[in-house]
Amino acid sequence: MKLGLRLLVPTLMLSIPAGLPRSAWAQTPSDVLADIKGLECRKGEGGVRVSYRVKGAVGSEVRSSLEDGITVRFVHKLTVVRRRALLPNKVLARKTIEAAATLDTLTKQFALTRKIDDVMAGTATTDRPDEVERWLSEVHDVLIPLPEKSDRGPIELKVNTVYQTNYFVLWVLPWPLSAKGDEECR
Repeated sequence: MKLGLRLLVPTLMLSIPAGLPRSAWAQTPSDVLADIKGLECRKGEGGVRVSYRVKGAVGSEVRSSLEDGITVRFVHKLTVVRRRALLPNKVLARKTIEAAATLDTLTKQFALTRKIDDVMAGTATTDRPDEVERWLSEVHDVLIPLPEKSDRGPIELKVNTVYQTNYFVLWVLPWPLSAKGDEECR
């Protein structure tokens, strides 16, 4: 009887998490789920040009953080790959864009910064929340240089934008929220 009880308890302990409803794991509020919209990738002289926007990423929690003076960062990771049959995709180029916004609670002005591959690419200030949302969630006409002779043939752009990192799996592990998309470059 003791052996049966010793086996039963660990089995029950392992089966409890599997039986929990999805809401007990890492369910996120519906107002923070985002999508990549208007993704364009155009081949051109010297590389590819990329434009897109992240729709739905600036939800109530992001707005609340901004109003409290907490810096909000969106990290846009762009990867240009060539698909290969029976082999992993070949990575041709990568670019990381970090857009950040902070509210100065004294002057009620938003300080906006943008870095491309850890190099400061632009700064601005505004008092309009819609402009802050555009700054964080839109990427316009960014050039991703490609190595010589790599623009021949079909290439694809993969986009991953991380827009929140404060959700936790079982309240222990941080779980970033991200929007993903891909598009063939023409």
